[in-house]
Amino acid sequence: MSKRTPGNWHFKEVPSGEFTTDLVISNGDERVCYLTESRYREADARLIAAAPELLQAAKWAVGFVVNEMLKLEQMKLNKPDIGTVDPRYIDILISQYDRIRKECQDAIDKAEGKGVGRED
Repeated sequence: MSKRTPGNWHFKEVPSGEFTTDLVISNGDERVCYLTESRYREADARLIAAAPELLQAAKWAVGFVVNEMLKLEQMKLNKPDIGTVDPRYIDILISQYDRIRKECQDAIDKAEGKGVGRED
């Protein structure tokens, strides 16, 4: 895993010239990056500043979904009395959980520099 600037990130506007400002994203001690004039810079700054929390949430979601998928697979194998739940519903849940797991894992891999998301 690639190291990243530690801590929670936030952004603030700072003067960059007589009539211009930049948005600086930092953890309070270290600058992560800065954004100059752009139509979407405030939205981009919010997204960048939220990156550490989004990464942590995605990792938690992957762990949760994998655990739930294992429980559902075990239910199918043990064929417990699942009442009125159609066994096909379990397959649908597993499929949806797997999609969530894959999309979160792809985002995690991109954030951690595992061969995706970089343009040279």
